[in-house]
Amino acid sequence: MKTKKTLISIITLCAALSLTACNGSGSATTENSQKTQTESTTEAVDNSNTKLDDLYQQENQIFADHQDVWNKAFGMANKSDADPSGDYADYLAGIIESNKESFTDDELKTLNNDIETIRQIEKQIAEIENKNAGSESTDQNDSSEEITPFKSFSGKNFDGNSVDESLFSNNAVTVVNFWFTGCKPCVAELSKLNELNDAIKSMGGEVVGINTETFDGNEDAIKEAAAVLDSQGAKYRNISVDSDSSVGKYASDIMAFPTTILVDRNGNIVGEPMLGGIDSFPLLAVPMFVLSGIIMARGGISRKLFDVFAYFMGKRTAGMPCAVVVTCLFYGAISGSAPATVAAVGSMTIPILMEMGYDKKFSTALVAVAGGLGVIIPPSIPFIMYGTASGASVSDLFIAGIIPGVMIGGLLMVYAIYYCKKHGEDQEKKLAMVGKLHDKGLLRVLKDSAFALLSPVIILGCIYTGVASPTEAAVISVFYALIISLFVYKSIKIRDIWTIMVEAIRTYAPILFILAASIAFSRVLTLMQVPQEISAWILAHFTNKIVLLLVLNVFLLIVGMVMDTTPAILILTPILLPIVTAVGMNPIHFGIMMVVNLAIGFVTPPIGVNLFVASSLTDIPIMRISKHAMPMIGYFLVALLLITFIPAISLALI
Repeated sequence: MKTKKTLISIITLCAALSLTACNGSGSATTENSQKTQTESTTEAVDNSNTKLDDLYQQENQIFADHQDVWNKAFGMANKSDADPSGDYADYLAGIIESNKESFTDDELKTLNNDIETIRQIEKQIAEIENKNAGSESTDQNDSSEEITPFKSFSGKNFDGNSVDESLFSNNAVTVVNFWFTGCKPCVAELSKLNELNDAIKSMGGEVVGINTETFDGNEDAIKEAAAVLDSQGAKYRNISVDSDSSVGKYASDIMAFPTTILVDRNGNIVGEPMLGGIDSFPLLAVPMFVLSGIIMARGGISRKLFDVFAYFMGKRTAGMPCAVVVTCLFYGAISGSAPATVAAVGSMTIPILMEMGYDKKFSTALVAVAGGLGVIIPPSIPFIMYGTASGASVSDLFIAGIIPGVMIGGLLMVYAIYYCKKHGEDQEKKLAMVGKLHDKGLLRVLKDSAFALLSPVIILGCIYTGVASPTEAAVISVFYALIISLFVYKSIKIRDIWTIMVEAIRTYAPILFILAASIAFSRVLTLMQVPQEISAWILAHFTNKIVLLLVLNVFLLIVGMVMDTTPAILILTPILLPIVTAVGMNPIHFGIMMVVNLAIGFVTPPIGVNLFVASSLTDIPIMRISKHAMPMIGYFLVALLLITFIPAISLALI
């Protein structure tokens, strides 16, 4: 039993390691351990252990026979899904099902056949272990020793008072943060941890800090750590432990600080450390799309897109504002980010619209609202987050976002036409601008814009044809953007790459920490059964499906106003998804509804990120932009209602 559990732990904790790590050496170690522990057992038990070893070797041989494809599968494993005590075959099947778009038909056939063979082996293992209860009990005790460093816990708080394992038994959940005084990221998050402590205390939880520099009662280190805590307003308990204790040894193996874990009433670690939650193959797409979007913005791809749409639409009523909306649609299919779309398209199109006589506030509001399409049109970073939180297929979410995104873009163009008919246009300036494009000729415009137009085709084509997973397509988009910008358009230089990388890191780093903290908090909520309680309450008070969906829409709209998209999705999905599935709503359909709601939040104060980005481009106060954006938000809301109550809009292409 221990060999299997060790194998699972290695897979889930170190998914990037080669499959060869899962070989017979672990079995040999276990066997030797078992022999030491069972010297006085009967010959029957010894025979059972031999049979178990043979079965474990059979499992290992299956992985060795198809090493390449299994190595690929384990590289996609999500640590947070691991359950060492669960069914091993089901765990493997879950990995394959969550990432099936990444495998060929032959690979899927091989994997599924291997899983069925493993399932039969596991049945034999279970039968033997049930007969060998004593050995199983010993293994369980050993396992408990390994994964429970907080057993027989003892230490002292910074006031010198002793603390024992009752710390954990008295809490529904304990959030333990390992840090040290000289770690800037550690210090930076202390105030947030204090806020978390205040939030979960009422639910029976507590945040506890363990500073690794204060081990063995180091008084100087304790004073220094206490001063840092006080400077950050952190009032929660911090504890000093002995370096040779199980907790001290656990902390010495931590490779990255800060590290935050969850501990239940029995002192068992729940899930992996906070950083383990972000060690997910699908999430690798996020920094890649961020980097790709920045490269394309620097490379002038947004201007190339705008030129081709302006050529065809510019002479019509509201042709240029409509060209801006379509440019946002296409750029959203490149960057996957709403703020990135506003920044890239707005910095280029707003001056052009103003030059043609369009109102500055209208132009700014139009770009801010249309930029929200960047998270609905695939590829979309929020869709990746939702897929991670819900287990839904990211590829299906991407496909489902096409029709809603195009529909919302169409409604925004309808409003632009209405606005221009009501307020008029400077036809002379507009025609002069469009005339310059027509003077170039259609072939010249298409030639200049061809590679920009191909960007979303290549990225999405790779995903939908099965050539690449969303994560792999994100990497392809980075290299495509680099090649086009460096060698085709020659809009960036080699020396610019470092600056672009720094900008990408600065953009993604806050997302990364939000993501990690959100996953940790979602685990706290799950452990305390908050989702179940909220679901039961809502379903008890809102039995009508239509009323329920309206209530959820209002709730998500309010959340979008005050909360960033990433933590909102990661925290609320585990709570709301069981509610909507209970009334028969498809998880993909709910994902689209949720993201559209939060997309509206990009242009609604006080946390309207698109408003801040747009304001930085034109120096117009945020509230004035939001005032002019209200009619367009109204069209967005119409689209939201249609998406909510007509599932086919989202699911027609799946």
